[in-house]
Amino acid sequence: MLIIAIFLIVVIGLLGASMLTIQKNAAQHGVHDVYATRAYFAAYSAQQVAMSQLAEQASGKASALICIGKQKKVTIDLFDAAGFANCDAYYTCEREDSPVGQVYHVTGAAICHDREASVYRDVSSKIKYPAIPSK
Repeated sequence: MLIIAIFLIVVIGLLGASMLTIQKNAAQHGVHDVYATRAYFAAYSAQQVAMSQLAEQASGKASALICIGKQKKVTIDLFDAAGFANCDAYYTCEREDSPVGQVYHVTGAAICHDREASVYRDVSSKIKYPAIPSK
């Protein structure tokens, strides 16, 4: 009887240890998913900032050009929003001249990090505007 009791205690202990490992891994995946979502929305926000600046530029309301033909990282301020804590975002914009007008390749990118992991996401799109006059 003592041998059966020891065997059951060992088996239940091993099952408990494996359940703790599974729980720890699930918690780490949950944290990674949260940071991935934050990074995606920060990158999307950076892309939207660039696209709004392009729209202002196309309408003639902007004083500075954001796309000068080659890629350049432009960091954006995420307004210290709690949802974007530990995230850095930027956009790049590349202009291509084509027969149908100017095509802009806008990419928003972000990296969110904590002490254990870093998650990078980017969002890109191409936009065609009529020729925007150079200043």
